[in-house]
Amino acid sequence: MSMIWPEQIHSRVFRVCARVVIYYAAFVVIVALLQRRIIYQPTQLPLDGAIRIAGQSGFQPWKNLAGEIIGWHLPALSKPAATVLVFHGNAGWAGERSYLAAPISAVGPADVYVVEYPGYGARGGSPAQAGILKVAEEAFALLADKSPLYLVSESLGAEPVSHLARLHDRQISGLLLFVPYNNFVALARRRMPFLPVSLMLRERCAPDQWLAGYTGPVGFVLAGNDEIIPVDLAQQLFDGFATGRKKLWRFSDAGHNDVASQTVEWWKSVFDFWRDDAVIRPSPLTR
Repeated sequence: MSMIWPEQIHSRVFRVCARVVIYYAAFVVIVALLQRRIIYQPTQLPLDGAIRIAGQSGFQPWKNLAGEIIGWHLPALSKPAATVLVFHGNAGWAGERSYLAAPISAVGPADVYVVEYPGYGARGGSPAQAGILKVAEEAFALLADKSPLYLVSESLGAEPVSHLARLHDRQISGLLLFVPYNNFVALARRRMPFLPVSLMLRERCAPDQWLAGYTGPVGFVLAGNDEIIPVDLAQQLFDGFATGRKKLWRFSDAGHNDVASQTVEWWKSVFDFWRDDAVIRPSPLTR
């Protein structure tokens, strides 16, 4: 019977450990390279198909000054009393957000615009934080003379909404954030605790920091059984917001994709919350 010497054991252990380190490093590199594909899950379709499908929900193409379609417009059912700009989540595309736009349009009555992100729907480009923030600023500029102007987000949309709130505090009359997150680093750490996310994450979205200076009313809608964004991270965003009025709607038994479909009556409560601020919030002239 042959004997295994200590140096042989050490050599085998070293080889095993080396393989584990190499495999782990390779996995980290792969995830780092593919992170945008993991984060963004767009539905893509040809322009004629997008116009046809969106039109079935009453959406009209929304174009920029160059004549490019940048999103979808659902006109108010009567003379509009408000304008609402919507930023959707990381999956699907803007033209399928009638479950958000229709009740908002009915209750306002409001003109509703839903922004299409780069690489989503029929819009060219590739999804990335820089591109999303750029199209958000373009969309906002087209509506900046509308008043009152409200911003609504789903999940990932908390990024461009909080970004715009930081830049255009006095022009935005109120926000509503469905299932938001506090920041991407905290979310990535929770979802992938075995990875060095602080080193590898390129998308550095930080709604908790960007909302810090906004002085208008902000509504937060949380799902108690959120399987995508841990509800305590959304709660931290709510708890940390201290520069404006805030209100929390928490649906204890709902999942991540359940809370954005709300009734006209529920949206009336949102508009009531927003409009209360018109009396309390000081005019830009007296600031």
